[in-house]
Amino acid sequence: MQDARIDLLFGVKVSGFEVQGDAVSVRSKDASFTGQVLVGADGIHSSIRRGLFGNQAPRFTGQVAWRFLVPAAGLDPSLVAPAVMAWWGPGQHFVQYLVGQGQWVNCVCILESTQWAQESWVQRGEITDVAEDFKGWHPSLGALIKAADAPEVYQWALFDRPEMPSWGTGPVTLLGDACHATLPFMAQGAAMAIEDAAVLSQCLRGGTQIQASLKQYEALRKPRTTYVQRASQRNGRVFHARPPFSWLRDQVAPWAGRKTMARLYDYDALAAV
Repeated sequence: MQDARIDLLFGVKVSGFEVQGDAVSVRSKDASFTGQVLVGADGIHSSIRRGLFGNQAPRFTGQVAWRFLVPAAGLDPSLVAPAVMAWWGPGQHFVQYLVGQGQWVNCVCILESTQWAQESWVQRGEITDVAEDFKGWHPSLGALIKAADAPEVYQWALFDRPEMPSWGTGPVTLLGDACHATLPFMAQGAAMAIEDAAVLSQCLRGGTQIQASLKQYEALRKPRTTYVQRASQRNGRVFHARPPFSWLRDQVAPWAGRKTMARLYDYDALAAV
């Protein structure tokens, strides 16, 4: 349901902003907008972050991903189980899960590589290269790769950013990947942005001290997002462990997984305020 108090403007690129007392003005090519709060929820390449803290390039993690879809029809039932499946191996791992109401298997294959570092969601790749990278892995993965929708195979280099000492200044703050870009090894990047928004809305709700509310939001969220950032980075190392550390990982994984899931999903963003 549309809220009469909200105007959604599409195709507007922010070129800058200015803080004027208790107000903040945002400039675009053709117009300017003034309000009480500016929230930069504009991703790892945030222009609002750049306006606050200067140009700080994201860092390449030395990890890259293949992404592709596999039509579920005709696959062996073991390949379309209604759960996320993760396969771990030395220096790489493979994740699969159903999407599109069970019509497709989404596959994300991560490996350590510096051969290419193109940060893009639309950089196409070759399914033959995927097959080569996972040659010798379990036959189930070979079957998925063979059945992939070959024209829709994409390459994706993984970037992140270091933790930030502060997320904003005055009436300006950041949200989501703009302030805590997170690797996908806990599948929590979008979830953290949604939690940010829930906490921020509660902090601002009915409040008149805008800047104090933004500081409260930051103080409440930073410990949580810092934990998820660090744990996601750690998971990348754990998933890619080599012997003998991989043996130890396999022994403690069930216990550690339950503990991590409890910490993630026991959190209530609305109750945190």
